[in-house]
Amino acid sequence: MTPHPDVQLPIRDLWVSPYNDIRHRRGYSLLHEGNLRENVQPTKTKYISGKDTMQVVLRPYIFVGQCFGLIPVRGIFSEDPKDLMFSWKAKRTIYSLIILAITTIMSLMHISGSLKYHGLGFKSLDYIVRGSMSIVYMIIFLGQARSWPKLMIEWSKTERQMKHFHPILGLSKKIYFFIFMFGLGTVLLVMARIIGNFPSFHQCSEDLSELFLLSVYAMQYYIFLVTDFSLYKTVISVVFLIHRCLMHVYDELTIIVFTYSLYLRFRQLQEHLFKAKDKRMPITYWTEMRETYNQLSRLTRRLDDHLAWMTLVCFASNLYIICDLLLRTLSFKKSGSLTNWLTLYILLFTLVRTFGAALMASAVHNESKKLLPLLFSITSDSYNREVGRFQMQVIHSEIMITGYNFFSLTRSFILTVAGTIATYEVVLLQFGPPNEINFAPLNISEICVLISQK
Repeated sequence: MTPHPDVQLPIRDLWVSPYNDIRHRRGYSLLHEGNLRENVQPTKTKYISGKDTMQVVLRPYIFVGQCFGLIPVRGIFSEDPKDLMFSWKAKRTIYSLIILAITTIMSLMHISGSLKYHGLGFKSLDYIVRGSMSIVYMIIFLGQARSWPKLMIEWSKTERQMKHFHPILGLSKKIYFFIFMFGLGTVLLVMARIIGNFPSFHQCSEDLSELFLLSVYAMQYYIFLVTDFSLYKTVISVVFLIHRCLMHVYDELTIIVFTYSLYLRFRQLQEHLFKAKDKRMPITYWTEMRETYNQLSRLTRRLDDHLAWMTLVCFASNLYIICDLLLRTLSFKKSGSLTNWLTLYILLFTLVRTFGAALMASAVHNESKKLLPLLFSITSDSYNREVGRFQMQVIHSEIMITGYNFFSLTRSFILTVAGTIATYEVVLLQFGPPNEINFAPLNISEICVLISQK
């Protein structure tokens, strides 16, 4: 079937295949998508398959999260992102709602017990903030499950549009490395919080099982002010502690995984443009590059909307936790004790997570601006209207991840946070060390008596 010669071919189809480009040079073109389907054989696969696609790479990440009630999305083992689905009636969603209810009950018990024991003050405020964050994170992950299918479909469009570019090698290995390191750090974090109390309870017992029970009882004592102590409640408390630590780590891992993958896409575009730096390329080539940049911009906006609340809560809560841990470091009584070293590990791990997420997110902004020098270095004989449009879009586009538009994750933001933490530390040093800030909420002898009575 010969297409009508007066119909114009859409620009986006000029570079789909050499056949389309030849037809355009001969004056053949198509206008409507219905005519396009009649004259061009559609591909059977509407998505990119392979082990380095985002849909496949994120499988273990989502599966681990769903075990703890996070991101209840169906169809995660399919290669087609259109199979992803969120439903309030799905079993995964009901399971997540149950976990949310249990987390809410445990957090409210913790907050109620701290208010009962300390009253309204600094120590009770610390438990109010940490307990509230657990509930907020569960709600955020539940909300992300609703926008997850749209995000993955947009990501698949980007992969499909950039399939002719030089492939990103080893993406899955890099993402799995991040997941492994954060998982290992989370395990050590939970162990540090439990083992950190062991030296304080040697006067009560030297048996490891009893020390473990004493440490858990000390950390979750406020819960046992509201309910009676028992072994199965202790197990639930340990699971609650692991779940809370996992959520605090899982949010930074989410930001790092997505922003790092997006950063690699912008670098992929930059490397593709660099190869054509001193060559005379046709206008169809620059149309393809500009539309690829537009697709990456749409993906960034979609990702920013997806991570907006998580980014805001993540950096706000981490800044509070870092300041609290700095306050604890000033109360060290004996240098070299196990508790002090474990507190330093928790502080360093929190700093690495926070600034790692900020650096990865700021890399997206930096990489998007690196395209501009390449565009301005184009020779005069290669310049055309598409290059000019491309330059204007890069100049005026703000490609960045924000915390619900309250702040933007750039290098200047990282310096601002670092300066805030340094200022807080200087103020603490001027006022001197605080009094009695320990992992255990009670007097050690009091806990020994209470646990022996149980």
